[in-house]
Amino acid sequence: MRGKNAWVQVGSWYSPAIKSRAAVLETDPMAEFVDIQVELVGADRWRVRLALPSETVTGEITSSDRSEPSRAEQPGYMSVPMSGRAADYFSVYTYFGHRHHNARGEWKATGTGVFSGAFFIEGEAAVFGTQFQSGWQARSGLYRFSSQ
Repeated sequence: MRGKNAWVQVGSWYSPAIKSRAAVLETDPMAEFVDIQVELVGADRWRVRLALPSETVTGEITSSDRSEPSRAEQPGYMSVPMSGRAADYFSVYTYFGHRHHNARGEWKATGTGVFSGAFFIEGEAAVFGTQFQSGWQARSGLYRFSSQ
């Protein structure tokens, strides 16, 4: 694994409108197909909704139209181990071209699930970071951990 582990994949959601589900499942063993909505509601303003089986996560996101190139050395590398039923797998991403925009998100969750439980804790939704990046490209590979 070339990159350091800074992230763990805890979920992966795709629109049910995707026609190539088999291809998605070959490259992402954590894939779930759920209702996802992203709506542009103004200049640099979006409303998002993720409907999971037991809860719904919504967000209001604003960003600046001004962007800055990434200060990280490029290309970048990132290894992301998966969790749950896919804990035997990890992805490696090679990426470049990131441009960063200042962004702010206000997040809510209703129902019963990990997001609802976390956001029930006073101030916890505020630490659910919002990042907005544009202009980047990536390649990735899916690998299985080896016991050897």
